[in-house]
Amino acid sequence: MRVYHIRKLNDPLSLFVLGVLFIGIGVFFGIILSGRIADMRKRCTESAEGVVISVSEGRDSDDNVEYRYTVQFEVNGKKYENEKKSSSYVNQGEKMTIMYDPDDPEKNYIKGHYVEPKMTRMVGGVFGAAGLIAILVGANKKKRGY
Repeated sequence: MRVYHIRKLNDPLSLFVLGVLFIGIGVFFGIILSGRIADMRKRCTESAEGVVISVSEGRDSDDNVEYRYTVQFEVNGKKYENEKKSSSYVNQGEKMTIMYDPDDPEKNYIKGHYVEPKMTRMVGGVFGAAGLIAILVGANKKKRGY
């Protein structure tokens, strides 16, 4: 029978792995996600008035109440829909501003319902800094022989 030992979180190898993981999360938020958001905002330069056409209530994976709603908008006589999830209730018939890509209205977002790219960069920076600190602490522990 094999016995597995769980590493302590404060040993150098665990700190290195944790640091790399945090830096990876930081890169995702700080570079990849913020770049996608900035690109979407850059492309979606036209606006249209949208109307909430349906609302349904459900539960998320943590069993919290979640509302799913569909906003419909029109561009050059063609109707498009944007489906969203929210923790706060939205009224059917409520009007919202939709920002869309004039070359491809399928690419759109609801104005005011999108995270700012600088916010994701800040989150990425915090994770990256925490990862770097974990790696440096682990390297210092290894150097001292812990």
